Amino acid sequence: FAGVIATLLATIIKLELGESGSLYCAGNLRIYLSVVTGHAVIMVFLTYVPIYYGAFTNYLIPIQLGARDFAYPRLNNFSFWIFPPSLLFFTIALLKYQGLLTGWTFYPPLSSRKYSSHFNVDVTILSIVLIAVGSAISTANLISTFRYMRGASMKADYRFIALSVYGTLFGAILFTLVAPVLAVAMIMLYLDRHGITNYFNVSRGGDVVLYQHIFWFFGHPEVYVLILPSFGYVSNIVVFTAKQNILTYDHMVISMFAICILGMIVWGHHMYVGGLNRSMKNMFSATSLFVSIPSTLKIHSWVATLQTGNISFSIQVLFLFSFLIGIILGGITGMVLGVAGFDVLYHDTYYVIGHFHLVLSMGGFSVIFAVIYHYWFVFFRTRYNKFFAILQFIFFFFGELLTFIPALFLGMSGMPRRINDYPLIFVGWHGFSSLGHGFVLLSLFMFFFVIVESKYFGESFLFEERLSEGVPFFANRLSTYFILLIQLRKRSLSNHHRLN
Repeated sequence: FAGVIATLLATIIKLELGESGSLYCAGNLRIYLSVVTGHAVIMVFLTYVPIYYGAFTNYLIPIQLGARDFAYPRLNNFSFWIFPPSLLFFTIALLKYQGLLTGWTFYPPLSSRKYSSHFNVDVTILSIVLIAVGSAISTANLISTFRYMRGASMKADYRFIALSVYGTLFGAILFTLVAPVLAVAMIMLYLDRHGITNYFNVSRGGDVVLYQHIFWFFGHPEVYVLILPSFGYVSNIVVFTAKQNILTYDHMVISMFAICILGMIVWGHHMYVGGLNRSMKNMFSATSLFVSIPSTLKIHSWVATLQTGNISFSIQVLFLFSFLIGIILGGITGMVLGVAGFDVLYHDTYYVIGHFHLVLSMGGFSVIFAVIYHYWFVFFRTRYNKFFAILQFIFFFFGELLTFIPALFLGMSGMPRRINDYPLIFVGWHGFSSLGHGFVLLSLFMFFFVIVESKYFGESFLFEERLSEGVPFFANRLSTYFILLIQLRKRSLSNHHRLN
């Protein structure tokens, strides 16, 4: 539901930027900035996090660990019920009075009472703190489940654990470390807004750059929090598609752990224009480039596994291809932005927009669709229409490329972001980008159509039919393992809750 809201807000942005001049926002930059802020916050905090660390984690990770449920089911339920009121509070803040003009970073003094005098920012701070608390509870619960409730064979040999578990685990560890930092930053901002403290009030001895350090200490690891689970699920799909075990399993686990560690020491590359001295710029440039090493290792392992295996065509393979294209393009442009000299040129331009949308939008959503199609028989117990699924992929793939590749050229041409008007020289690229977003919308509608069609018109998908489709021995055992654990989980769920 939050993802649909964020997509509709993105549609407003693309309609506004489709032509030169302020059209749909009635010449009011405040409306446009509120829409941009709402799209970013809802997509990052209320779409990706509930999907990866809520839906996928709750349904798949206990099964893959051989556990009946999470270690603390009631705490897990509590962490979920924090998110709906958070979405409600943020929606109220977005719609009332002047909206939110701060962007998703909430930089002071834009978020101070001088420029945001109404209660919108206060309610948003409450929403963000709730999200941070709920996410920290959920991820700590996942770490406890991994530590104490995995199967005996997985305790004896870590190679029995699926890579999706490791990806989600390392992302959860990273989130548990940085989510409290976000909550502290929001509380400090709230105290400053009401005159209780002066952490970021420059006129009274505060330091605005301090907020940037605190926020980006959370903000950049957040990207790896969202992408690490997708790395794990991609590895699972590669294994199933190639019909052989992943090559360099140990290196894949080590690379995810390295990304988790390096992700916490690269936040400064968001602040090259914020007054960092040369030695700090060199240090953050080096660490930013180091992150590309484990990421490149993972891509090489996936490609080598697919190349040496017996690939079977499926919709998961198509979305896997889309993910690889998005992550490679986003990674290359990220290396460009990691170098201080280039980042000074492209900072706050559409080049940054193109970079992180290629990673999170094209890369992240490709994995979400791939996981849903891969585990369709677990989620829905019916067959989906392959023709409509392939049509959805075509709309999504070309729509994403057509939306965000022009953003890179706009950034290299000097187009600043968070501006709803521009010279006529940029009309062509913005036109292509808005057209691409139209294809992405068609893809989203087609995806919902595939779900409805499968629910009401699809044939019942029996597990026995799945096991007779010629998949290898280890995949047969994995499918049988899923069946037994799902049945066991249903039989013992009420008793397990009573014991807790």
